[in-house]
Order: sequence, then structure tokens, then C-alpha cells
Amino acid sequence: MLRNNPSITYRQAADALSVSYTTVWRTLRTMQEAGFIERTGSDKRGTWRILTPPQPNHE
Repeated sequence: MLRNNPSITYRQAADALSVSYTTVWRTLRTMQEAGFIERTGSDKRGTWRILTPPQPNHE
């Protein structure tokens, strides 16, 4: 969802997924804290960016 629409708001995501605003906010907040995504700009006009986690070194 974030790849297809990086400017999606919490409310839009909640409506698209048929879940509450709070569920989306909590899930995205957890993903931010884990370093999977980041939000640039405001909640209303910002964009989401999916971060590439560091890959383990298989040497």
C-alpha cells in the first residue's frame, strides 16, 4: 500500500484496510520504530518511504 501511494494518510489507509485509524497509526508507528519505514513531512502532506534493512553478511 505504501509503495503504491507513498502520500497515503492514516485515515485513507484505515478506510482502505477496513480497520480503525488507531490500528493503522499503531502499526505504522511500530514499523517506524523498527526502521522499516519513515515519514517525511507532515501527517497530512508528507510521504512514506520504505527503508531497505541492512542485509546480513553471509561470508
